[in-house]
Amino acid sequence: DRVRRYLQAKSQSIAFRESVAAALAAAGVQFQGPHQNKEVICDFFIPSSPSIAIECKSNPTRDWDRTITSARLFRQELTCDQVVVVVPALEAISKSDQKRLNAAGILLTPLSKLIASL
Repeated sequence: DRVRRYLQAKSQSIAFRESVAAALAAAGVQFQGPHQNKEVICDFFIPSSPSIAIECKSNPTRDWDRTITSARLFRQELTCDQVVVVVPALEAISKSDQKRLNAAGILLTPLSKLIASL
């Protein structure tokens, strides 16, 4: 049962990442994905000015500490101007986590508003 839950989460994550890529492509955004520098990798990278690292989070109810730490590493290692975390919807994210992301300078956006937020 644990393996089944893992595979379901993995499937959900991949499908969400593909939805984000489709939205970027449909809007004509020039992007790379995944983008890597040594051991640090983000889901998508927009190399224009400002440069933007995009991280997809299909399950926004868990592990925001890791997400915030990853965003800091993206800024340092990928030398990007902005980090955007894309989620399916904002409703599932606690207000305290939203405040922590904002304080860390991370733009949090639902997929439905991704293009408008770039």
